[in-house]
Amino acid sequence: MTTFSTCKLKIAFKFGECNNKLMTVNVNGKTLQPENNQAIYEEEITLPTKVLIQTSGKEDGVDTKVDKDGNILEDMSAILTSLSLDSFELNEIFLYQRMQLVTKNNISVTGCYFGFNGSVNIDFVEDNVFAQVLSFNS
Repeated sequence: MTTFSTCKLKIAFKFGECNNKLMTVNVNGKTLQPENNQAIYEEEITLPTKVLIQTSGKEDGVDTKVDKDGNILEDMSAILTSLSLDSFELNEIFLYQRMQLVTKNNISVTGCYFGFNGSVNIDFVEDNVFAQVLSFNS
């Protein structure tokens, strides 16, 4: 019997470097090991479930370089570039408007650019992959 509640979660990240350092990203307790400033997290999950992404290692005032006009030259960051469930990609509505990073100072930042130490909780509330993808992409 096929179950639509079990699926493969795939999350891809791109890292911004500053001072030759990369941000640390941990997904569900697993620390990612970037290669060429990129990393992919894959896991089989059973819906409904929650996924926790944690970012750390950035020092305030040290790991962002700006020029004299305030333009950012380098920024230690992690960018969530794609998230899929069984190869069904979640769209830009989810990535840019529904992702919420809560910083260590309890400030919410919306989007998939993680430039602060903090955490993202993704709550997969549906019990099948099709309903979950449709819910996040609407």
